[in-house]
Amino acid sequence: MRTVTCFILLGLVSAGSLDAQMHRQQGQGQGQARGGGMGAMMMMGPLADFLPFAPASLLEHADRLALSPDQIERLTALEKSAEQRLEHAHAPAQAAMQGVDRELEAEIPDTASVRQLLAAHMTAMGNMQWVRLQAALEARAILTPEQRTLVEETTAEAPGSMQHRHRSGQQR
Repeated sequence: MRTVTCFILLGLVSAGSLDAQMHRQQGQGQGQARGGGMGAMMMMGPLADFLPFAPASLLEHADRLALSPDQIERLTALEKSAEQRLEHAHAPAQAAMQGVDRELEAEIPDTASVRQLLAAHMTAMGNMQWVRLQAALEARAILTPEQRTLVEETTAEAPGSMQHRHRSGQQR
């Protein structure tokens, strides 16, 4: 039982460590590492439709979208605010995983504590997803209808995009 629990938790800790590593890369330049991270990649279904509206993504495409100086200023402020909220939301997830690590180092781990800590970790991860989604929704509202349409069309045309796939997973 202990071995199985350790393997499961090792997988979760590894995923948490990767998320933390990806989180540290946020804001370190242009491209996919900026504003994304493992949590952003984990958004599926309807939530994934809002990923292209992340403030960092919109700012990276400011020229193509013909963003006004006011829009750039508002998106920049939103991006900074979202990064701060994300960091605040990340702290409990990190603390919970550190608690799991400590508990698993015990000769006989308290499985009830491990379960509570994992639940706290998942709640914190959900809060991080909410921060990302909220920022994307707010950023989307900053755009004009024409700019929103351009983002949606560009996303739909991207190879391998979620919108190019049927429910069976086949490309259109």
